[in-house]
Amino acid sequence: MGTSNTVRSEGFTLLETLIAFLILSISIGIAVHSLSQASWNTGRSEIQKELRYGARTLLAELEPTIDSATTRSGEWEEKYDWNLVVEPMSGSEALYTLSLTVSLVHMPQITTTYIGFVQLDD
Repeated sequence: MGTSNTVRSEGFTLLETLIAFLILSISIGIAVHSLSQASWNTGRSEIQKELRYGARTLLAELEPTIDSATTRSGEWEEKYDWNLVVEPMSGSEALYTLSLTVSLVHMPQITTTYIGFVQLDD
């Protein structure tokens, strides 16, 4: 009977190493994508917060000048575009609905709308 002199060396084969790198690169890709989404969502949340604050401040400035049903728009502080719609509420002669939509000048796709009520004495 003959004996075999094949010696198997210790370590990983090329195929095992390639599969390990493939799994590692896919995992890293998923992690980077998740982190970038989280960063984008945080940034968008900060923009929405800024828009809500801007809308409240702008409405405080505009409210004393509202005297009837109207639609107005403009730019405020060279940073915000705004559109104000004042409509009478049904069933009331003095109560009006305010709808103020605000967006950033450089990012018009992100908006916030503030809806409120005001009593006007005609």
